Amino acid sequence: MRHCRNLTAYLGLLFVCVAPAARADVFYVDATSLNTVRASNGAADWFTGDDQTQTTGGNSAEKWKFRSGQGNNGIWEATNSSTLPSDAPLIKTTVTDAPLGTYDVYAFYRSTAGTNNWKIRAGLTEGTMSLYDRTGADGTAGLLPFTGDDALTFAPGTTPVDDTEALYYAVIGQATVTDGTLSVFLDDFPTVGLPGGTPVLENRTWYDGIGYFVDPSTLFINSAMSGPATTGSTWVGGLPPEPGKLYRVVTGHTVDVSSPFAGDSLKVATGGTVNFSSSGVDVRSLNVEAGGSLVESVSGDFALGDINAATLGEFQLGGDVDFNIDAGANFFLDMNLLGSGSLDVNGGAGSDLWLTSAGAFGGTIRFNGSGDEVRLTEATSSGFGTLEMNSTGANTLYYNPGVQADIGTAIFNQPGTIDHAATSTSPSRRLHGPRMLVANAAVTIDLTKGFPDDATQTDERRFLIGAELPAVSGSGDITVNGTAVDYSNGTSVSHHEFEVGSTGDPGVLPVSDYSGTFTANNFVDFEMRNHFPNARFVVNNNAQLEMGNQAIASIHSLQMGAVEINDGGTLEIGFEQTSGAGVVGHHAYKLTLTSEGTRDGSLTLADGATVQMQINGTTAGQFDSIAADGDVQLNGTLNVLVNPVASSGTNPTWTPVIGQTFDIISINSDSAPGDYDGNGTVETADHNAWAAGFGTTNAALDGNGNGVVDAADYTIWRDNLGATGSAGGTVMGTFDSVTVTNPIAGFAFQVNYSSTRVQLEVIASGAGSGTAVPEPSTLVLGGILLALFVIRRRNR
Repeated sequence: MRHCRNLTAYLGLLFVCVAPAARADVFYVDATSLNTVRASNGAADWFTGDDQTQTTGGNSAEKWKFRSGQGNNGIWEATNSSTLPSDAPLIKTTVTDAPLGTYDVYAFYRSTAGTNNWKIRAGLTEGTMSLYDRTGADGTAGLLPFTGDDALTFAPGTTPVDDTEALYYAVIGQATVTDGTLSVFLDDFPTVGLPGGTPVLENRTWYDGIGYFVDPSTLFINSAMSGPATTGSTWVGGLPPEPGKLYRVVTGHTVDVSSPFAGDSLKVATGGTVNFSSSGVDVRSLNVEAGGSLVESVSGDFALGDINAATLGEFQLGGDVDFNIDAGANFFLDMNLLGSGSLDVNGGAGSDLWLTSAGAFGGTIRFNGSGDEVRLTEATSSGFGTLEMNSTGANTLYYNPGVQADIGTAIFNQPGTIDHAATSTSPSRRLHGPRMLVANAAVTIDLTKGFPDDATQTDERRFLIGAELPAVSGSGDITVNGTAVDYSNGTSVSHHEFEVGSTGDPGVLPVSDYSGTFTANNFVDFEMRNHFPNARFVVNNNAQLEMGNQAIASIHSLQMGAVEINDGGTLEIGFEQTSGAGVVGHHAYKLTLTSEGTRDGSLTLADGATVQMQINGTTAGQFDSIAADGDVQLNGTLNVLVNPVASSGTNPTWTPVIGQTFDIISINSDSAPGDYDGNGTVETADHNAWAAGFGTTNAALDGNGNGVVDAADYTIWRDNLGATGSAGGTVMGTFDSVTVTNPIAGFAFQVNYSSTRVQLEVIASGAGSGTAVPEPSTLVLGGILLALFVIRRRNR
């Protein structure tokens, strides 16, 4: 099938059909000042300045500017973020050693996401220039080379870099090359003539390079028989491998590799086999097709690839490959792992898998057998695509000690451990974690190690699981262990963090289907920014559970299935973070303990537990609250934090008035229709509430949900007068003590208890303890009581 594309040319409309984009072995060519010239005169005067020497003025003289920090070894930018009109010159990138024949030609460009839609014009001649953009709103929509059905694979050593500004490609047509010369014309989307003041950020062009595809089947030299890779008789033509040529092992043949492979590529076709009889052999490109076999015959440790090579070779998986490790031995995968197949590594007792560069791999790595560790050793922040931990041995995922890593999906189908092993003193050393964690068996996360510079630094270990759904899933229990870290003053203690989701406000909180138990031990801080309606949280001595986001645009309520805070543990409603001024800031939150999942929606505060809640005002969203479907067992200490600042955004400042109340804990119940005040019974007070709200849009009084409080809602009240709702949980026990941080002179809090709520009431200092139901209330004298709760101060 051929793809027909509507290509909008700069001067008129051109409708052409081009061959479909190839899905393998695209040769990418980076645009440089050596292979690119001004199209009109062939001069190298088409750009001026770069991001190192030119910091103002944008693209002076309406030329292109080089930006070294983005793209693949830098990008060429036309137009910048000013509102000045611009029209950079038409340029031409030329390849002088292109293969002979007719094949697809590509243009590679970049665009930011969001409202911006960066554009480029490209063509094989000046007269066939077509417009391409990210969305297709103004031209032909670009394709993502690393994602979905349009994904490409690249020829050995030519894979471009993807970064925060996504890479796109356009198939601009087919070229017939007879002399090795291939030229592609590129131009920006001019902003000259746009309405005055139009921001050109949306119209800028980021050009990265060109590419072409040649059917690799026409380029390979096939094996003629089984034999050593270096022997000429092994290959059709009778010559040993040499640089610049591609080789393929065909069905029924086994080729032995014992020394560096001279060819540019070694492919294992379906039914073919490559055996490595030496360890650490350099192969520039090793490609295993579906049905191909890869084996090694080295006793003990084995390295696939040469870790000391100037650049790592590429290991492309087009199908599934099994690889066996000797018991007690190491398998060093010292190549860039690419492709979308699966790699099954079958280990023995004490065997380890070392992954040097698997961040670009789109398939699945399975760690099977009875091996001990998968060790991430890459020198970048890449991790893996999908890693299944299936070993019955130690089954440990050991993160690189020297770098940050936060990519990939880790699946534990057998019990195992994740070791946050960072020892580097670089700023990025704190952060480890996959984008998604699937716990189909019990997982222990080890955050217990210190850093070499703990005496002078205050960095905690952070294990971050990204915001992609489901973020955390499975039903295996997840236990996180930490340790106290004493800094140069000998007294400061940091909590190590286990975080799910980013601190930014997501608008709508994601829901995780994880149904196991999270347990925090010994100086571990849980920071949860996803709903966990099926999960149970247990917080033990010196550990903490908090929730929420740094900046909150609307009132958020985070759902958890059940929470248990044991002796020495802390439940902090909301989220605290050190602001830029070094002041700890808070945002109010609501914790909903729900029984709508697989848990009972309960809260248990053991003797010695602490719950911290803030007050910045009297309306919902200005003070912390807890709503529970199940039972609430009170004990320990309630710490009230008065008028904390916000770490991002603003918090109101509350001025106390005697008699003000705050329902800080309440029991949810299934109200009967017409129970407009939510006290569990339909009675006169509900009629009075309906009458006072008649004609409004108050949802609590809108019994039929039609958006307005009207006569129909009165009918619902009348027809259900005297009815009661089903019982929810019960509040049991009282707090052993109450403390106040930032007390206000002259005022105190009295705690009122009932079976369905816990309420703070503002009283005058020294006024007495007041009435408490059913237990005696606890009085805190705000003017004279020193705060006993010390707020943690952390840098994030």
